[in-house]
Amino acid sequence: MIKMSVKKPRPSSPTENTALIDAGKIGVNGIHGTTGNVVMDEKPAVQPLLPLLGELLVFIDVLMFIFMIFLSLKLSHTVDWTWWAIFAPGYAMLLVLVLMTQSKRFTKRASLLIRLAWLMSTLTLACFLLMLNLYLDYVDIAVLAPIFKHFSLSMIFIPLWVMLGVTLVFGVASLGFACANSDEDKRRKHIIAGVPLLFFAIFFGPFLIMLELRVTGADTVAWSSVFIPLWVFDGISLIFGVCLAVYTPGGSEGAVFTTAQVSCFLTVLPCSVVFKVLLVLVLEQVDGIQFFYTMIPLSVMQVLLFACGLDMRLRVGHHGQTKPPKASPTQLP
Repeated sequence: MIKMSVKKPRPSSPTENTALIDAGKIGVNGIHGTTGNVVMDEKPAVQPLLPLLGELLVFIDVLMFIFMIFLSLKLSHTVDWTWWAIFAPGYAMLLVLVLMTQSKRFTKRASLLIRLAWLMSTLTLACFLLMLNLYLDYVDIAVLAPIFKHFSLSMIFIPLWVMLGVTLVFGVASLGFACANSDEDKRRKHIIAGVPLLFFAIFFGPFLIMLELRVTGADTVAWSSVFIPLWVFDGISLIFGVCLAVYTPGGSEGAVFTTAQVSCFLTVLPCSVVFKVLLVLVLEQVDGIQFFYTMIPLSVMQVLLFACGLDMRLRVGHHGQTKPPKASPTQLP
């Protein structure tokens, strides 16, 4: 008979056991990003916010669509509701924005400057909507005429100017913190927060100036000229969207947005341009153009934004929340 000898594994020494335990700790800590030599692929700073922004986009989109329907019915004299009823979806949108700034998910992911800018901008928008509501509902009522005697259209624009100033100040402050900070992650976070704020202020400022001049009658600038800053904004946004479309398919792991989200963004921009063109024609009182026509591109835009918001919220695997992280081989000490 042939005897086969099986070698029993040699018991590990206490020193070896300690080394294995330390190696395991290094691997676990490296995965969680606390210490160790495990190299992880860094996520873009904006990715953790995308599911939350997707939820917000869905709620805002639905409320905005309801508001535009109410406004279209009011301006076409189909209904005789008060402006309080017309602006009700707008007040609901502002409430959603305020609640979002107080949510724990938003406070953990967004910087303090973004939260303050968001909250203050929401409050100033609420003041603007309230003042516009009061002006449209009560300025022509004889009983309340003494109260609103000095209530001019220029006063309604004050909250918008405050919002513009807040956006500009927080945008400059965020970029200032980015320049002064040596931590690369914090610098990137401040840049991502500051650039959109400055971008908004640069284009919204000229539009607001010309809009107030036109509405208050201080200048007879054409409506097509009033919307020039917004059309320039759409053009730059289109260039940005094309760059995203080129980058996204080739960088599925590192890309911030999915191909579906970028496609929605690129389709929304032409709808936005068509909506502004039709709105200018309505304001210029061109024969045959009614306000209802502006609802056609706006409806398409709302549907696309709703789909984009759902994609942001439901595609959690793309944002790294369900997929296991990929780590490089652990280097033992």
